[in-house]
Amino acid sequence: MTGMAISPGWYPDPAAPQTQRYWDGEGWIGEPLPAEATPPDGPPEVKEPEPVQEAVASLASPDEQTTQETQKHAPSPYATMRGPQSPNKTPQGDAVSATYIAVLAPRGFRLGARIIDFTAVLLLNIVVNGWFVWQFLKEIYPSLRDATRDYQVNGTMGTVDLTDRAQRLALLITVIWLLLWLAYEVPAMMNSGQTMGKRLVGVKVVSLTTGTNPRFGQSFRRWGLFALPMLFPLLCSLPLQALDAAWCMWDRPARQCGHDKFASTVVVRTDMEMQGATP
Repeated sequence: MTGMAISPGWYPDPAAPQTQRYWDGEGWIGEPLPAEATPPDGPPEVKEPEPVQEAVASLASPDEQTTQETQKHAPSPYATMRGPQSPNKTPQGDAVSATYIAVLAPRGFRLGARIIDFTAVLLLNIVVNGWFVWQFLKEIYPSLRDATRDYQVNGTMGTVDLTDRAQRLALLITVIWLLLWLAYEVPAMMNSGQTMGKRLVGVKVVSLTTGTNPRFGQSFRRWGLFALPMLFPLLCSLPLQALDAAWCMWDRPARQCGHDKFASTVVVRTDMEMQGATP
């Protein structure tokens, strides 16, 4: 019934049909009551909004929640987000309520951010790595030319043999690419949880246990699991990176990719206020 004028009152909660909550005309407020309970005549007492750290941390495993309970952190920029929940129900597994799911970044947003970031790192590499790539192409050109000629004459592609210099250049190009990627991503994750791509599409990375920006160790692990397979041959690295990136398609409830799992992080929207589902 989104878009219709709903008068204030007590209604069944769409996210938890076995409960009822008070609708003030704009959003759900107060704690839920059992569906069969007799509600008060007016609105319930409204508690202070729950910081997003608690909302995000509720998606963590029990062990991660234990770690979070032992730490104290300053409020995050998401402190206005709230997601009231039943005291007898936590947003774990299939029981995650719509209010907690809403804050997670859609997969399309994440893909868009990754494409922008890849393009930015590629442009950096054209500037820094361009000369080495040119030298590599010059080094393999004779072997590539001979292999192409064999294909034209015999119908079978010959092998492209890499000289020692070509192998050294290939390794150097890969290392420079990784260092530029590291410098581009890890400091940004620590400072704001956002690379340029994530900032442009409106998402950010936060710690799953605290809701704050990832620490250095988390930022490095998150980058490393996705990036370091590039040190292996393409037939090994590409399937690993594809599996890592695709993991969020079936992960529940936090929609984490492999590198998020490894670093205990989650990607959230920066424009979403967790104010409950509209009736």
